[in-house]
Amino acid sequence: MKIEFAKDLDKTLFLISASESEDNSIRFVVALGTHGETQNGATLVFPDMSELYEISFDDYILHQTRSESYASYEAGEIKNGNALVIFEKSRLLDVLPALTDCRKLADGSFYPEKWTHYGLFCVNHVIDVISCIEPEIRKIEAEE
Repeated sequence: MKIEFAKDLDKTLFLISASESEDNSIRFVVALGTHGETQNGATLVFPDMSELYEISFDDYILHQTRSESYASYEAGEIKNGNALVIFEKSRLLDVLPALTDCRKLADGSFYPEKWTHYGLFCVNHVIDVISCIEPEIRKIEAEE
């Protein structure tokens, strides 16, 4: 499933697991949130373990995980999506050349190639990945 078809993932997400391999790939498993009972006027939301998705990047430039409690945002950031986000402009994109060998060249091209900032805004976690490739997204079936 390509990211533009992953509209289900624009709901409340819970990070279930994150793993890296030796070849610079990274994998996240997230659960969609489901509503529980209402207590004192607030509806509880918890992970629906029957609605699991794997989001994997076969290669990435940078990734970070922040505590949702301490994540800050800049008013000038431009993003599309709510829980699964693609940034057009972000502080992380702005500082990428200072943190890595990636560069935007004078002719408008990019080294090593065009990169994109993806965000997973989960309950308790904010995950940022900058990659030159779009992630693969698949629903994990109950028998897995």
